[in-house]
Amino acid sequence: MGPLTKEIPEIDLRSIWDIVRMRGWIIPLCVVIGIGLMYAQESNLQTAPSSVLVEKTYEPRDETSTLSIYGIDPASIKEFPTFQNQLETVIAETPAIIANELDISVSMTITRSDPQTSLTHIATDKYGKQQLTMLNVGQPNYILSCQASQEEDCNQVIEIYVKRISSARAAAIQRGIQALADQIQSVSKQTTGDISQLQLQQTALSTVLSSTTGEMGFVNERVEARSGTVSTVKASTFLFGGVFGLVLALLIILQLTIVDDEVRNERILRRRSDLPVFLGEISKLNQDADVTHFVAALIAQIPTAGNSVVFIPTLNGQTVSGLVGLCSQHITNSQITFEESVHIDEMTVDQLSAQSKTYVLVVEKNHSTIHNVKRSSQVLSRSNNRILGLVLVSSSI
Repeated sequence: MGPLTKEIPEIDLRSIWDIVRMRGWIIPLCVVIGIGLMYAQESNLQTAPSSVLVEKTYEPRDETSTLSIYGIDPASIKEFPTFQNQLETVIAETPAIIANELDISVSMTITRSDPQTSLTHIATDKYGKQQLTMLNVGQPNYILSCQASQEEDCNQVIEIYVKRISSARAAAIQRGIQALADQIQSVSKQTTGDISQLQLQQTALSTVLSSTTGEMGFVNERVEARSGTVSTVKASTFLFGGVFGLVLALLIILQLTIVDDEVRNERILRRRSDLPVFLGEISKLNQDADVTHFVAALIAQIPTAGNSVVFIPTLNGQTVSGLVGLCSQHITNSQITFEESVHIDEMTVDQLSAQSKTYVLVVEKNHSTIHNVKRSSQVLSRSNNRILGLVLVSSSI
C-alpha cells in the first residue's frame, strides 16, 4: 500500500469522550505534572543553596596590658607594620596559598571593628574650658566573611586566614616591643642615676616579647544561604503549567483514541464495512426496548422460522447466557430458539462444521476489540457458517 492510498484513521468524538470517561485521571495528572515542572523551572528548587556566607568574629588577646604594672603604658608600644598594613599583606598573599593548598575558589572579606572608648574624666582649666579624658576599652574585633559553594570550604579558608593574621600580629607587636626595649636600653646607658626602674621595665618587655603569640579568640559565627532554595513563583507560571498539562493530556487522549482498538460504541461497528451487519445494541439503562429491537432485527435476517441462533462471544472468557435468557423472554411463538456457545478457541471441529446453525457475534462494549470481532467472523466464515450479524452489549448484561 503506497503512501497516497494508506488508510488514515478517523477521529470519532464519541470515542474520545469514552476515553476521557475511562481514563479521566490522565487530565489531572498531566495538569499537576505541568504545574510542577513550571514551578521547578522558575523557582530553581535545589537540595542545597548555590552559595553560603560564613561570617566569623575573632577577638585578639591583649598581650601587653600587664606592662602597666611596671610603669609602661601599653599604648606606647606601636605595632609595625600597623594593623591596616598587616591586613593588606595578609589579603594580598593568602589567596595564592589557598589556591595551592586547597584548590578552591572563595570570596573573602576581612574587616576590623573600631575600638570602644570610655570617658574617664572631665575637668575645667583655668580659662573655663572643659577637658575630656578618653580611654580605649577592649580590643577591636576581626570579622572574616567568606562566600563559597560549601560551608566546609569557608571554614578551611577562614582557619588559614586566622593563622596568618595571628602570625602577622605577633610579628608586628614583637617589633613594637623590641623598639621600645631598645629605647629604654639606650636611655639607661646614658643615665648616671638610679636605673633600677628602667632595668625592671626592660626585663618586663623582654618577658612579654618572648610570650607574644598574636593569639585571637573565637567570638561567634553566622552562616547564611545567599541564594534562597525556593524563590517566589508568579501566578501566571501556575496558569501556564496548568494549560501545558491540559494540552499534554489532550494529546495523550487523542493518541490513545487513534491506537485504541476496543469497541466503545455502535458507530465503530456501523462504519466498518469489513464486519458483519450490525443488529443492535443492548444497554443496561434501556434493556427491554433494546432487546425487543434486536430480536426484531434478528428475525428479519432469518429466512425461515424454526432456525436456531447461536450467540458466540468474541472475547475469550465472556459469557452470553444472560443474553440468551433475555432474548428468549421476547419470543412467544417458538419461531426461533437461542443457544449459547463458547469462544471460537474452545470450539471443536464438529461444532465449527455444524453448518445448520446460524451465529450472532456478541461484542462486549469497552472490552472486545475490532481484532477480536474480525477474527471470530473470519474463523466462522472459513468454516462455511452463516453469520447473521453483530450485537453490542454492556458487560453487565
